[in-house]
Amino acid sequence: MGGREHAAALRGGVRLLGQAIAAWWRDDGLRLGAALSDYTAFSLAPVLSLSVAISKAKPKQHAGWRHLLLFIGAELSQVLCRRRAVTP
Repeated sequence: MGGREHAAALRGGVRLLGQAIAAWWRDDGLRLGAALSDYTAFSLAPVLSLSVAISKAKPKQHAGWRHLLLFIGAELSQVLCRRRAVTP
């Protein structure tokens, strides 16, 4: 490939990138990304609750896991509370 082909490929890539950014902005990508992160966090909460409940069933065998899951659950709840306090 010569210099002209490289330049044409570069222009095509820049044009494609510009179109992608414009479409992302038009579709309100920031809002959709925030919604996706909320849905992800809220979908993890039931799984985490179930994991904690299972680890409480056999505390001697899973003491380390229970401690870890309780810590993660506390951190997740703090993040969600802060997020709700900031979001209108």
